[in-house]
Order: sequence, then structure tokens, then C-alpha cells
Amino acid sequence: MTRTSRAWPLCSELTEADLAAPELDSEVSDPRTGAAITVAAAYWPQGLHGEVGVPVVQAPDTTPQEQAALEAGDYRVFHSTDALRRFIYNARVEQAAV
Repeated sequence: MTRTSRAWPLCSELTEADLAAPELDSEVSDPRTGAAITVAAAYWPQGLHGEVGVPVVQAPDTTPQEQAALEAGDYRVFHSTDALRRFIYNARVEQAAV
């Protein structure tokens, strides 16, 4: 199963939740230097809400150096679709409570 095919079920969930669609198999760069860090399975450069929030990356196979660079670039990093799905669910529950 490819990284893209793992992300597709999540894409339909994002659409149902009125969240931004990700860029799939997209290069993620250091925001300060522009140097490539990794290729993410799914990438939301403007955040899950589009234009609001921190950039979100789903990158299941990062090296320790890539992980450190993503964290230093203030990316919210998830290594599995399930972890990202839980984050989205919890964010929606919090938003509904407001």
C-alpha cells in the first residue's frame, strides 16, 4: 500500500469535516531556508482549516534529522493516519464545545 493510498480515506473524512484537502506526496521545505526536509504523504501548508493554523504534515517514515527539522520549522507532525485522525476528531470536539 502506498503512502497516497493510505491517505485517501482520510481525505474524504476531511471533506466531510469541511477541512482543507492535503497536498499528497508533497515536498516539505524548511520555512527559513527553503531547503527540502522530506516528502510527506499528506501536507497542509496552510493548516487543516486552510489559511488558519500551523502547517500539518503526515510523514510516516521520517529520520531523526527530518523530525528535528520539521519540529524546528513549527510543523505539526503525525506519523500515522490514525494519530492524525484522532487529532482531527479531538479538534472538532473542542470546536463544537465553544
